[in-house]
Amino acid sequence: MNNLNDYFTEHYDNLVKYASKFTQDPNDLVHHIYIKAVNAGFKFVNKPMTDWYFKLGIKQSSYSDFKKLYNNDHLELIDDMYAQEVPDIEKRVMIEMIDEQIRFLTEFDRTVIEIYLRGENMKELSRETDIPYQTIQSSLKRSIAAIKVKIALRLEDDI
Repeated sequence: MNNLNDYFTEHYDNLVKYASKFTQDPNDLVHHIYIKAVNAGFKFVNKPMTDWYFKLGIKQSSYSDFKKLYNNDHLELIDDMYAQEVPDIEKRVMIEMIDEQIRFLTEFDRTVIEIYLRGENMKELSRETDIPYQTIQSSLKRSIAAIKVKIALRLEDDI
């Protein structure tokens, strides 16, 4: 092992396990630290020094820059909507209402939320498409807010 890539590949699982103590997205946090190391010109010297760098970076970034860049708190709405214990017919109606409202979103917002609902990683989508991660998050936040408002209005009309 004589370079950072070899270290990262060999110790990836251990780094993810360590990062899982600090975030729900440990893979993303480990990749975030790796990118910071590469951008900073970090050179592999030895395992103890590199362990120290990654573990310190994981710990510090988990409550600072990583948390700010990768904040998904507003996305819990959809997870909550699908996780509620409701009879099948009510769940189907709710899902149908969400699908109906998704059709009224702009093409970009509709595409982003559909990809999210399929369970794909938004950070990976950002990297693959060169769309800034914050743009994707803003689209999701805007779409979820619009869906919530429209469903609330529709439920009020039905009462």
